[in-house]
Amino acid sequence: MLATSSRATPVAGDADGTVVGLLTAGPPHHEDLNASTSYELCQIGVLPHAWGRGVGGALHRKFVTLAAAAGRTDGVLECWASNARTQGCYARNG
Repeated sequence: MLATSSRATPVAGDADGTVVGLLTAGPPHHEDLNASTSYELCQIGVLPHAWGRGVGGALHRKFVTLAAAAGRTDGVLECWASNARTQGCYARNG
């Protein structure tokens, strides 16, 4: 997925420039979603030592910016039911 040219993969860094998180987003890969209106958040990954520092929220805001820049009005994602931490992050960020 990272090598796909239609996907964006921005990263978030610590003050010293060390990468602590990444976002992968782009056109939806499910055929039942309208690719002209939908933009998919494929992954937000944050290293455990950076949890609780706003990295996930910053990456989520970047997703919203990328979706708007692509002219998409709908953001979509999948999240495992057991992943309460991730669900909390998405809920906090709308």
